[in-house]
Amino acid sequence: MLRVAVLLPIMFERGGEFLADVAALEAAGAYAELIDGSDPVSLVVLGAMAAATHRVQVGCVRGEAFSAEAWSALDRISGGRAMVFVRGERSDLLTIHGAEPADAWIQIEMPADRMAWREALATHTARGAAGLIVPWDPRLVDLLRNQDADDDRSDLQMSTG
Repeated sequence: MLRVAVLLPIMFERGGEFLADVAALEAAGAYAELIDGSDPVSLVVLGAMAAATHRVQVGCVRGEAFSAEAWSALDRISGGRAMVFVRGERSDLLTIHGAEPADAWIQIEMPADRMAWREALATHTARGAAGLIVPWDPRLVDLLRNQDADDDRSDLQMSTG
């Protein structure tokens, strides 16, 4: 199964809702939860994500690799779950800092529907990608949790009776 990392925003209105989304993604089976950047604000958000999760990898996407000191601090604060993605020559191709370049992840846009999601997973699995990086969308929780479900999710509709 192709691994999925979710690229989360660092700007949000309510911290509790953000951390609830972080926890929901972990429960749904996301492999990693990421932010874009490593400025001080981003690192505070990353620390909160690490504190709110237990299993999922947490990390960031950077244009260049971290210093050894910064990497060590990030790894300690996350309990060994830290990942730093570095952009390659192609903007949609990323590798994990410290991993083989062959372990390439592909950054994609959020697919429009469940069928497009399945097609993206199948296409990138066939191409040998290590994983997909997808921007945050509330639909991801359902897509990750119910990958084999039909498009008819009437079980999620609420009665307004």
